[in-house]
Amino acid sequence: MANRVLHVFPDSAVELRHAHLGSTKDIRGRTEYFESRALPYDELVTPRSYRGTLAMIQKVDLNAYAAVLFENTLSPASIRFVRNRAPQIRIMARSINAELPHRLDQMRAMGISRRSVRNLTYALTRFYFDYMCARSSDFLLSITDWETEHYWSRFADKRKLKTVPFFLPRLYEDTLPKSANKRLECVCLMSTVPNPFVIDAAKKFASVVRDLGERCGEWSFSITGDGHGVPVQLPTRVTFTGFLDSPYDVLARSRAMALLSNYGYGFKTKILEAALCETVTFVPKRLHGRLPREVKPMVMVVDPLSPQSFQRALERSLNPFPGGDPNEALRVRAFAALDDVFKA
Repeated sequence: MANRVLHVFPDSAVELRHAHLGSTKDIRGRTEYFESRALPYDELVTPRSYRGTLAMIQKVDLNAYAAVLFENTLSPASIRFVRNRAPQIRIMARSINAELPHRLDQMRAMGISRRSVRNLTYALTRFYFDYMCARSSDFLLSITDWETEHYWSRFADKRKLKTVPFFLPRLYEDTLPKSANKRLECVCLMSTVPNPFVIDAAKKFASVVRDLGERCGEWSFSITGDGHGVPVQLPTRVTFTGFLDSPYDVLARSRAMALLSNYGYGFKTKILEAALCETVTFVPKRLHGRLPREVKPMVMVVDPLSPQSFQRALERSLNPFPGGDPNEALRVRAFAALDDVFKA
């Protein structure tokens, strides 16, 4: 039997403007794995839709492959097609979010509106896709231990579940700058695609800095981007950085990064990137509880409603940065899980 892998992922991963999206980095983690293990593979770049993915997978000579890895749970129909056309193929589906709670959080972040019924329908549809992908695939590759235990295990065969944690591929890791001269700056990172989660984080960041008043006067506070698509009223102490080609330079110079929204599931990749730049991340308690154990020493819990909590975190961030290499620990764990899957 052929030993090639068909790696199926959406076209956003090859668009330059989305090079720093967490999903793109996560996909390239599998590319790094294939190459490190000398596993032959082909890439099938598809539209980000179940119909588009199905139309393209139907044109593939599946007999050339021993395994297919789908980089999302958008197309259970494609998994069923592969199962029926080539039952000998091992099928894996990668999940980057627990879709049902993720989409419900999206609704909460957006607030109640006339779109709510449509959004609820979409949340239920994405949960159906999760459910069917878990049932139809041989392995479901969850991104965090928390989601494996608290989401997937509730409706999927536990023997199929593998936690494959996110790590930053060397393609990105090698470009990370290090700064020995950290500024007293706390930054809130936006995204190339503004969404309700980052907007909520920006609003909470602006609010807690406003409530801080004149305390910690030596600190500066910034939000990446130019504010386009981010309806946030900023206090005078918070400025926009303008558009950045990469978030890494601002992380390298900043003492702290604030991610003060509890909304959204999966893994917030910017937390790991901040850690690799030796930048402490401030997060709410509920988000902290869902983080991988490898990054928790580099993260502080902050109550977004308490300027005193925020002030204490700023002061504690002046302590020496914790040692260790969380990225390598996550890479080792991800590769070990993938080894289990491909050798099963």
